[in-house]
Amino acid sequence: MDIDYYVVEDEQGVYTIYIDSTALGALGTYSINVTAVWPGDAPYHNNAHRFVSVSTIRRTASVDIVEPANQPRYLDNVTFVFAYIDSIDNLQIGGISTTYIQIYSNGTLLTEGQYVLTPAGSTFIVTINSTILSTKLVKDFNVTIFVNWPDGSIPYYIDDGASIKVTTTQRIILVEPQQIETTPVGD
Repeated sequence: MDIDYYVVEDEQGVYTIYIDSTALGALGTYSINVTAVWPGDAPYHNNAHRFVSVSTIRRTASVDIVEPANQPRYLDNVTFVFAYIDSIDNLQIGGISTTYIQIYSNGTLLTEGQYVLTPAGSTFIVTINSTILSTKLVKDFNVTIFVNWPDGSIPYYIDDGASIKVTTTQRIILVEPQQIETTPVGD
């Protein structure tokens, strides 16, 4: 009482019981015996009990693009920032293992050497060279970030992903001729 669960009397004879789900353990369905004990005074009611079935489920979370992707020139890096947000308390989830994160380029899973994932507080900076996305210029190219939270890892977040559109642009070149030498007629 007052640690793993709390009881609040809403109106006379009606009680709300709040159970801290961490006291139950892992995800699943639990049978809880709720017992009301009469103190023994008039009008001398019986004690009562009832089994209640409660279930614990995964916490909702979402991938949020905090800073959208830049639109780099070909050969340069695409960079963007994302966070994994606990939807219940609306806070960024820090300390996520990079092994939980998957990045897809137009539906194809990228390997670790094809991108750089840099933790920055409770966010991540993703850097991908534009040549990894395509050997050609791309317009509205789909890059997806997916957080695959392990099933047995507390606090049991759901998996989620987000997609961004990337466009690469042409590189700028300049022609800078050297000083033209004076040339005799006929040369």
